[in-house]
Amino acid sequence: AGKTGSGKSTLLHVLITSAALWYSPDELQLYLVDFKKGVEFRTYAANRLPHARVVAIETDREFGLAVLRRLDQELTHRGDLFRALGVQSLPDYREQSGKPMARTLLVIDEFQELFVEDDQVAQESSLLLDRLVRQGRAFGMHVLLGSQTLGGAYSLARTTMGQMNVRIALQCDEMDS
Repeated sequence: AGKTGSGKSTLLHVLITSAALWYSPDELQLYLVDFKKGVEFRTYAANRLPHARVVAIETDREFGLAVLRRLDQELTHRGDLFRALGVQSLPDYREQSGKPMARTLLVIDEFQELFVEDDQVAQESSLLLDRLVRQGRAFGMHVLLGSQTLGGAYSLARTTMGQMNVRIALQCDEMDS
């Protein structure tokens, strides 16, 4: 989190491009959702970043929810595969199956936009994000959320935030601090 001009977008770009440089598209799949009117992630669509499975620019809340639903389906699929082999982690799955499976990273810039209204979209988004954060790590699925403020996030459970072990707070206003 950090207010406008604090460096959030620069940090997101550094994380995305560094990950793309270190890992091949077979090792890392990116789902990039931009609620900042397409300003930040447009370059990854225009330049066809091979790691990107979704680059959602000029995103509305319903499309963001659709991405979360897709990732929830992948989480369920991976759970079934892991259970069938009796493994508990991505490295164990790769070793036991002999098959590649990419890590998945969901990056949502201005994620609080999912929660600006207290409605069905916010409620389902909260449920799906919570599931991804709680269960995803074991299945090689990770979430990175960026926001100017944590205020206005009506439906994002505090327990979801509690599951996020790494938090970066750039310059914030007093209420977020």
